[in-house]
Parts: sequence; C-alpha cells; structure tokens
Amino acid sequence: MHQIMDMKDRPTAVFTGSDEVAAGIIMEARNQGVNIPEELAVVGFDDQPLAQLLTPELTTIKQPVSEMGHKAMDLLIQSLSGTNVENKMYTLQHELVIRKTT
Repeated sequence: MHQIMDMKDRPTAVFTGSDEVAAGIIMEARNQGVNIPEELAVVGFDDQPLAQLLTPELTTIKQPVSEMGHKAMDLLIQSLSGTNVENKMYTLQHELVIRKTT
C-alpha cells in the first residue's frame, strides 16, 4: 500500500495473491485515508474466513480446496498402488465471490 500511495498515477484496483495481503492493503488504506472500494478496489485470493470479517467484506477468488485435496489424495493412492500416474496439470473450478471491496 505504501508503494501504491507513492505512485504518481495510482491504480484504481489491486488483485492480490492472498486474502491476507488484501487485508493488509485494506487496513493500511484506511490508515492512509483511502476509501475502499470508491478510490481503490481490492480483490483477494483464497476466500479465507478472514474475507468475510473485514470491513468492507473482501471480494475474492475461491479456490476449490476440498477438490484439490481429494485430487491430490487420489493421485497419491494411485501412485502408491503401483499405477503409473501421468505428470500433468489439472484444472479445477474456481469462483469469484463478489463482496464489498469492488
């Protein structure tokens, strides 16, 4: 947030890699007198419980954590049972959870 405040041409929105970083931006924005979302929209990533506890509530990307765990365990079990597990990328559905910071 300090870097954003020092910019000559400030962004109007920030997408962070985690809800915790987004929370820090929201808190520091408040300290700096920046109104969220009127002056700066903030989007997090993870949809941690913290996202709903912030004021304003955080817009975020929800990861399918349970599906990720199931897929990882499935692949581990296959590998341990001797099945040749293909090394590839898997795509799981994510969800934009719109709350009050955008």
